[in-house]
Amino acid sequence: MGERQHLNPGGYNAHRVKVYSLNKQIGDWEDKGTGRISFQNMEQALTIGLIVLSEDESSKTLLVHKISKPENYIRVEEKTIITWHDPEVGTDVAISFQELESCEQIWQQIQEFGQELYFPLNLPKPERGNLKEIIEALKSVQTVSIDRVCRQLQQEKYYEQLCRVFHECEELKDIENLKILFVIVRDLLLLNNGALLADILQENIVMDFFGALEYDPQAHDPLSPTPRPQHRQFLTQQCRFREVIPIDNSGVLNKIHQTFWIQYLKDVALARHLDDKSAILLSSMALGFVVDVVQALSAPGSTFLTSLLERMMTSSLDDVALWQDLLSLLRELCSLARHLPSDRRLDLYSLLINQGIFHALTRVLGGESISYASFGEGVEKEGFMNLGSFQGQAGEDGDGYKDGDDEERGGGEGAERLSRKDRGGAYSGEAYGDADDDGDLIGRAFGFGGENEDDEFMLEGDAGAQRWGEGSAVLGELGRG
Repeated sequence: MGERQHLNPGGYNAHRVKVYSLNKQIGDWEDKGTGRISFQNMEQALTIGLIVLSEDESSKTLLVHKISKPENYIRVEEKTIITWHDPEVGTDVAISFQELESCEQIWQQIQEFGQELYFPLNLPKPERGNLKEIIEALKSVQTVSIDRVCRQLQQEKYYEQLCRVFHECEELKDIENLKILFVIVRDLLLLNNGALLADILQENIVMDFFGALEYDPQAHDPLSPTPRPQHRQFLTQQCRFREVIPIDNSGVLNKIHQTFWIQYLKDVALARHLDDKSAILLSSMALGFVVDVVQALSAPGSTFLTSLLERMMTSSLDDVALWQDLLSLLRELCSLARHLPSDRRLDLYSLLINQGIFHALTRVLGGESISYASFGEGVEKEGFMNLGSFQGQAGEDGDGYKDGDDEERGGGEGAERLSRKDRGGAYSGEAYGDADDDGDLIGRAFGFGGENEDDEFMLEGDAGAQRWGEGSAVLGELGRG
């Protein structure tokens, strides 16, 4: 059969199958043995084949079959058997899978390779005169062919060619073709291919794609009360990226921008056109980028967290705007950390504690320029509950525990308490949620200790303080009075 090279598309492992061939003389199927099936390049990689190697004798080949047209294959017997007529051996062949999922994977690959080998899809070259042909070609793309189409788009630099046509149409004020480009860009994005989205989310391409999405035919309907969206104007002029703490890693910066663009696609530009599968893909990509960013900023060798806490320890408390930025950044960092693997999340909390997070927070809460209410509004409870819990688990500086009697708390989500000894002073704090007579949640926080055991402060409030009141252990640091 010529040269054979192992090919394992999609990362699939070799699946366990039984091989049968039809004995025409007796009119029955003969069992050829059990083995592992995989795809391999055959005949100097000019075609692709199915290979089954015996699980008893790895050197024994039970089946060698060149992929043919997709319509030649049939799934039978509750869809765990694939059968076909093999002209090379002059009889029918069947492979029976142990698991339905394995059969489904191999079936999908057979269909895709068959399409690729015998029905190649060539998208028309992007030009103003054939944009409708591109739409028709995209409509004909089957699920099993999406990866192949995306590879073709990437190899031919198709996105850059579409951007060139888009600029031509805008210069000529060719509204009809701009509406067609909207459909092309929308349909490309809705192919639900992560590699395609990653290519489009490049700085030299993405704004042109957002520009094409401004020409939604429905938005250009004279009877429509909705004006044409101005995605590019918002993203480049009204929306500004500000670095509270400078980030010197260009890869991290790029992923931050890409995360924002994905969210904008999902929530604004494509909001009316997304199905559940597309929305899930975009959300998953954004989450993956977020995890990458947080891990990079907290990785060994990164100075980002050190710089953040240094600013919190040295900045003037009179600079309210700066503190709002610093606290918002810390809030978001702690909130995003929830998506990290547990070991990396605890590493991040440990790093924050070792860098002096509690001292920095004590400093700002002890100041007079920044109100407790404004601070409460800017701090997300989840992150600091995690910080407090981790401090308690560490057992080095104190002990933490939760009381979850929601009914007694009158609607609160439980309390987080933390006692800590530090630099000769004994501090303790308590925070809990409660409800007033109308059922509205109220947050209360108490701190005791310091040099004067009679010193006490109490916070009451709704929106901001309630975030503490529902369980922030960091308030235990506030016992200075």
